[in-house]
Amino acid sequence: MNKKLIVLFSICFALLTLSCEDDNYAPDLHVQILAGEWVVTTPEFFVEHYGTDEIWTLRTSNTNDNSTNAILLTDASTFWNFTVVVPAEPWNPSFGSINSVKNLSYDEQIVIRNGTVTPKAVTLPSGWVADKISFYIGFEDGNGGFEEFRIVGYRVSGFLEDIGYVYYEE
Repeated sequence: MNKKLIVLFSICFALLTLSCEDDNYAPDLHVQILAGEWVVTTPEFFVEHYGTDEIWTLRTSNTNDNSTNAILLTDASTFWNFTVVVPAEPWNPSFGSINSVKNLSYDEQIVIRNGTVTPKAVTLPSGWVADKISFYIGFEDGNGGFEEFRIVGYRVSGFLEDIGYVYYEE
């Protein structure tokens, strides 16, 4: 009886081991240096309108076709509710366009310009040195122009000490 159980467990173990073979793989992200989750603020906007600074979350990622020259930029916390595909140069690493791009969240044109990601540029309260993101964003103002704001921030570290930290550019 014990011999039968040992053989049965051996066969089950062998089948489980063979069935766990992983054929899935993640493709290389062409824009990996630009991709991430970011804690950002627009100091001029909040100080001017509310007398304080606020932070929110943005996400940058590759596009559906894993383009080598575009990123998907999304307001992850829906502060301004935008999602745009923006031209990018990951080898530089920069992004933006002089022309407006369509907001995929709702029907509006947005300008994203002078976007940069600077590796290891922000020292966070935890001591972690994070990448910095900065760019200008402009929304249609209804009069054929764009109201533009500067956005600056850092890549999320995952450390509790860094939650709520507002980065001011030196």
